[in-house]
Amino acid sequence: MIKITIIFSLALTVLFLLVISASPDNQGLATLPAKTEILDMHCHVAGIGAGGSGAFVSDKMRKSWKYHVYLKAFGVTEQQVMAHGDGLIVQKISERLAGSELVGSAVVLALDGVINQNGQLDLDLTESYIPNDFLAREAAKYDNLYFGASVNPYRHDALERLDQVKRDGAVLVKFVPVTVARADGVQGDDRAFLSHRGVGENPWTRSDRVAAVAAE
Repeated sequence: MIKITIIFSLALTVLFLLVISASPDNQGLATLPAKTEILDMHCHVAGIGAGGSGAFVSDKMRKSWKYHVYLKAFGVTEQQVMAHGDGLIVQKISERLAGSELVGSAVVLALDGVINQNGQLDLDLTESYIPNDFLAREAAKYDNLYFGASVNPYRHDALERLDQVKRDGAVLVKFVPVTVARADGVQGDDRAFLSHRGVGENPWTRSDRVAAVAAE
């Protein structure tokens, strides 16, 4: 009885979609915005340090089956990345966006790593690291990409880094407590980081800055 109900529901769904798609002027699907109006605010990149990018992937990740799956998803091979540099992955993202029927642009995200007790990057405990300066430089090459920064608040110069990524054109800062942590597990006070207004008049906390930059 349950199987019959599921099959019947699926049949009705398919029939409904067929009716909508066959309707005059296709009004049922006309609510989707135009391609240029859709901005993907969460687009990851990858890097293995090729071409002097400064990016990093742990040995554990590179030995995992997921590593080559990720590369395939980006449309590259490890050999191609080694030959052309990590910037090739950013280029592939831009090219796929250009061929998209709906999404016009995307915010590509940097990824900071685990920080030790001295406020320095601890690569031994970091799985993946995408530097801000590398991604800011690469994203600036493409009209359909925007730079999204990542700063671990436990860095000794976290506030200075916030100011720098803002100068480099970041439209947002991704804060990931699970990934961006301290090596010793100590939890600190993030209020200074989260409330930091940065240089200039516009505070980081204004999410409408993303839309404003995308509209320029």
